[in-house]
Amino acid sequence: TRLPLCIFLLLGSFLSAQECYWEPQINHIEYKYNLSDFGLRGKVKSCTRIHETQNEQCVYKVAHRAWGDHHFIERFNFNRFGNITSMYSETNQGDTMEIVLVDYDSLNRISKVSHHSFSVWSEYESSNGENWEHASLNYNYQNNKLESIQVVGDFGLPFPGSDVYTLKMDYENDKVVRKIITNGNKSIDSVHLREYSYSHSAGVLAEEITIKASHNREPTTIKYQYASDGITLTGKTSIPIGSTDESQVATWTYDENQNLISYHKGDTSNGFWYCQKFFAYNKHNDLVWEHTNMEYDGRAKLQNQIIYVYDQKENWTERYTRRSHDISYGGGTQSDEYFRESQDIMYYE
Repeated sequence: TRLPLCIFLLLGSFLSAQECYWEPQINHIEYKYNLSDFGLRGKVKSCTRIHETQNEQCVYKVAHRAWGDHHFIERFNFNRFGNITSMYSETNQGDTMEIVLVDYDSLNRISKVSHHSFSVWSEYESSNGENWEHASLNYNYQNNKLESIQVVGDFGLPFPGSDVYTLKMDYENDKVVRKIITNGNKSIDSVHLREYSYSHSAGVLAEEITIKASHNREPTTIKYQYASDGITLTGKTSIPIGSTDESQVATWTYDENQNLISYHKGDTSNGFWYCQKFFAYNKHNDLVWEHTNMEYDGRAKLQNQIIYVYDQKENWTERYTRRSHDISYGGGTQSDEYFRESQDIMYYE
């Protein structure tokens, strides 16, 4: 089973198995795990986040669902630089299900990530501390640049199973021009190859080409679009290389604050597989509305409406989500769903 990437993928807690959004990933293990990645602001020392589902009696409770769609109580700790140092996930019965520990070097760069988790792919039962899985990321720097990351254990595609993988970066003029994934401690053959090119004027990323894709993924070219200033990202387009019957172009559009406002993949008028998503944000750049129209192993059309309660530091302390199903996934009808998330935040003085 795949270890959950709670601190890497950073998906909203209200996203479900119906999710059709796709983002090309090999760089999720390179993220800087700082406050902004968690939607937090200010000098946050720790944060406890609880996700609850409203039941038939209109009472909010922490629910543990089947097939890995679990919502746990999450506890995050940060250093004074705003980088995460540890993360714990717990059940409403007090069982720890996941532990992530992050080490830094003297320059405050990530040196190692240790990940320990108890996989749950069925209705939740007490683990009693058994069946833990372990994985780690080991970062290597040369000439003040991230040269490689050794991936030990299952971090999801394209790093599945218990093999050892290495993600290596090549640079030209201080910019990454190539990323190569190899399998095994001394493997020469690559399992994934991606190249990058940049604009001559502003030096921003212009094109990303996956020449060799892993695990049955298509080779693709991603082209980036910018505003008239040449540096503000407005969109990107993913175009399959060597199209097949299942190949689909995907497009992303961003607002002036770099928030994703739309995503399209496939053709709703001619095609069985497609996905349309639209997003809106408040003045804090927090998501307040999401609309999904999709056909992926079942038809669905739904929207999430979200409201927040904020503290004086402009961090939300409560987030309420109402999910409405215009067309229920898998057919039939489904009542609106209601979720409540809370954050208990402590700050450095």
